[in-house]
Amino acid sequence: MRKRTFGILLLAVFVLSGLGILFSYFHQGIFYQLLQNDPAPLIASLKSMGIIGALLFVFLVVLENVVAPLPPFILYVAGGAIYGGIFGGLLALLGNALGSAIAFFIARKLGREWVERKVPEKVRKRFDRFSSKYGGFAIFLLRVNPVTSTDLFSYLGGFTKMSFKSFIIGTTLGLAPSIILQTYLGDFFSSSPILFNLFIVVGVFYIVLFAFLFFLYKIKKKKDIEMSFK
Repeated sequence: MRKRTFGILLLAVFVLSGLGILFSYFHQGIFYQLLQNDPAPLIASLKSMGIIGALLFVFLVVLENVVAPLPPFILYVAGGAIYGGIFGGLLALLGNALGSAIAFFIARKLGREWVERKVPEKVRKRFDRFSSKYGGFAIFLLRVNPVTSTDLFSYLGGFTKMSFKSFIIGTTLGLAPSIILQTYLGDFFSSSPILFNLFIVVGVFYIVLFAFLFFLYKIKKKKDIEMSFK
């Protein structure tokens, strides 16, 4: 009964958040600006809000962790450009810690069936073996590596017997280097509009290139599997 109530409340939060995002997008608000892969309008909007902008920035990072519809690269660069490399990084890290904690407890409350629908079986089994062997250190190793770091590990962490303390320490310490680096770069390049625009163009190019190569890899892997059955 308690699990069902939690699920209903969670669904209500997601529905209301989704409606808010749609409203913001169609009225060219914060979410519209964020999804344009251009941080300049987002920076201007958050700057004009003062302390409310800082709180909204943390909320956006939390949302990116729990639902993941937002590009974190643009968020962190904008955070660095507005609040500086260190303070912007700390705000982003706070948002990541809160978002990861929410995902962790969602998985722990809703249980195995919900996690199985969200996370592929291969990833679950690999993570189970790794976390059983290394505990909280497994989260740190997975999150400190940009190649393996993914918000899905927050859900997987809640699914295992790992303590929340080990999980949140490993997650926060693992994410800190890459987040601080991105916000620091945003701070550095924002002092020069030309360098900043160049940085954004190159960054977006690499994101698109990585997505394209990953797509090709998936196609090749699927073909290899089909060939093995012939």
